[in-house]
Amino acid sequence: MELFQRKPVTNYKGRSALEFRKSLADAGINIQPEVMTPALPPNGIYVSPETKNAFYEYSYGEVDGFKYEQFVTSYYQDLALTAECFAAVFAIELPQPTTPVYVESRTSFTFNSILGLQSVPVLKGIRGVRMDGDFSDFFTVYGRDEHALDAFITIVPNLMIDMLTSGSRYDVEFADRYVYFYRVYGAVRSGTRGGGDDSVSIGFSSNDYLEMRNFGIKYGTKFIRAARPASSDTTADMRPLWQLVNDSQAANNGRQFVWLIGILFYMLLFAILPYVMIPLSVVWFGVRYIQWAVRKRRLISRWSGR
Repeated sequence: MELFQRKPVTNYKGRSALEFRKSLADAGINIQPEVMTPALPPNGIYVSPETKNAFYEYSYGEVDGFKYEQFVTSYYQDLALTAECFAAVFAIELPQPTTPVYVESRTSFTFNSILGLQSVPVLKGIRGVRMDGDFSDFFTVYGRDEHALDAFITIVPNLMIDMLTSGSRYDVEFADRYVYFYRVYGAVRSGTRGGGDDSVSIGFSSNDYLEMRNFGIKYGTKFIRAARPASSDTTADMRPLWQLVNDSQAANNGRQFVWLIGILFYMLLFAILPYVMIPLSVVWFGVRYIQWAVRKRRLISRWSGR
């Protein structure tokens, strides 16, 4: 996959790229600031031939004999190349091709987890498989209808507990011969630095990089064992999920437009009725947080140690 030329990342969570790399070097991690393409073929939703990726802060190694790569990538989710986004990625090679499955995590207290909203792109021909009990409040598994059983068998409770307790910031994708851990960011923030150069910043720190690496190394083998081998008789149904994203561009654009209208309406109400909207919002978000925290604590207490 060719490198799509663009401005490199210059700041990571308020620190320069050089400071970011020095922190990782001090932790014993050898970083390549920029690579043309990772060694693992791009097969994920956020790392594909269509997303026009550029790759930064690259490192690699092995987890129990399986190769892994870690990097930050900028990508375009829309074919018109209008919105540049970023993702931190930890990818592990699998011993054999696997059934395509995407696990959307809502285990951190964010707007998506509060409202139960879908954050992944619309996937044509794919539906969200709701998990049993309280797990459905924190995870949605995406797969084809004919692979629903594989999805349930893949994402077993002990994996979800690991994500609740240690990997709450990550989505997971099983694609072809790889399992990807993602931490996805919105559009890049650009500005002007003192020297007049463009500044590209994302909210991802060297500590975040180390936490993702430690999670991938510690729990990666569990996800490798959980991956369901692709059946040889379902070749026609094994299209990578990134292709299904590109089949649904109109739906994705429509959902972004609806989100924009909703945000503008909410801001309008705040401007017109601030003394009403502020206390209502505080109370509503407080109640939602308490409900979310109680369910999460109950799940961890019930399933930890099993």
